[in-house]
Amino acid sequence: MKNSRDLFDLIQSLSKAEKRYTRMRAAFHEGEKRYMTLFAILENQETYDPEDLRVKWEKQSGGRSLGFTKSYLYDFILGSLEQFHASSNHVADIQTLLRRVDVLFDKALYGQCVRLLIKARKLAEKHYAIRLLLEVQVWELRIMLSPYYGGEFKRSFAELFHSEQEILQSLNHISIARQFRFMLEDDPDVLETGQPEELPFSNKPNVLCEVERSKAVFYMKANKPRKALQAIESEIEMLESEALKGNRVFYSKYVNSLGLAIKACQELKDYEASERYLERLHPQHQPKDLDRSEHLRLRMFVNFYIQKLRHLCLTGKTGELDALLGEIEATRYYEDERLQSSFRVQLQYLMSIAYFKTGQCPNALKALNSLLMAQSSDLPGRLKLNASWLQMLIHQEKNNMDTVEHLLRAQTRRLKKAEESLVADEVLSKLFQGLIRCASKAERDEVFGRASRAWAESMAEGQLIPELDLGKWLHRKAVPVVG
Repeated sequence: MKNSRDLFDLIQSLSKAEKRYTRMRAAFHEGEKRYMTLFAILENQETYDPEDLRVKWEKQSGGRSLGFTKSYLYDFILGSLEQFHASSNHVADIQTLLRRVDVLFDKALYGQCVRLLIKARKLAEKHYAIRLLLEVQVWELRIMLSPYYGGEFKRSFAELFHSEQEILQSLNHISIARQFRFMLEDDPDVLETGQPEELPFSNKPNVLCEVERSKAVFYMKANKPRKALQAIESEIEMLESEALKGNRVFYSKYVNSLGLAIKACQELKDYEASERYLERLHPQHQPKDLDRSEHLRLRMFVNFYIQKLRHLCLTGKTGELDALLGEIEATRYYEDERLQSSFRVQLQYLMSIAYFKTGQCPNALKALNSLLMAQSSDLPGRLKLNASWLQMLIHQEKNNMDTVEHLLRAQTRRLKKAEESLVADEVLSKLFQGLIRCASKAERDEVFGRASRAWAESMAEGQLIPELDLGKWLHRKAVPVVG
């Protein structure tokens, strides 16, 4: 195994129950079990340190090969996870049944094969496992074509082939539904010409979910949030149905669809609806069988915090923002290396805005500096521009105008390279250029006044930075406080 980091990440992702099961499984093995020594070393590392690993391994291994042990341990852990989750994973259940059918078929025990295949078919149909259902179908045909087949299946060849055609048609429809999203990217007129209705979509929920999601994504990109919300509500209704409830794959789709619904509601400024969807996104509502995955729970909590922070920033509920920031700081999730960089970036960015809105400028600046310095290469272009504007706003609040001037020069260079700029970029550029040249309070008031009017006039174009909501801040800076 060449990449030790993969093994470290795998071990760090394990829940307490998964670790306990791995150790229990290893206890049945005889001998020294040096691979569990390696397991303990990597488990106790807070961050991956190859030199620390090498030194400790040389002391504790008795000269055994580190490379061979890493490979063995990696496969051993994956085997343990496969067994541990087999009881709660319908895909693993079906695959296990099919492997047993393979063994029994070689022994010509067709009656036993039939009983397992009937069970596998019921599971595959229940969980919409279309590809596995096709494998079940192939095995059923092989048994029915055997000269020793005794008629154990309660259906004819005609019924079997009709079922096969339905399965292949469903697979074809799923493929078309997924292609639909790419068609929308290439040809936005598809939705306007009515072409989707002419495509051979089935009435299967998993197919229809793909179609509605494609429409929703397209309408959001086309700046039509109301139509996007209609499409995503149709998908959510199907995902909340009894047929799809409790399915891991569909639950992941459900979480994503709720996020899209929240975004559409926010663009429509329907914050009450946004809050209702947000409540359904809370991790406490997740299916119980997902509790076993520590990494999934981490992602779900961070996703919820991101959505909640954005919602509170938009609605200006500073009291709730302050409480939520305290909760996030207590978890320190934004420092967890198991988390994808895109999640960490979004969380830290929104935390910096929340700190700014609650008047905690030092904390906002600390979060921004960490974001812009440590994860600069991972920042999307638009987010980096927004974070840099916020950095300048905070330094302006602290009256660090030399720093603002330096940051503005760097931001101007970024804007020249940006694929597209927003009205907000133009307003903020003029604001800071004016503030740098100001020599008196009256001049600063006038600069803020012009920026406030320009921001208000540009709101109709929808090209501002929603989470920052600088309209009120600019107006407050422009109007001198009396008394």
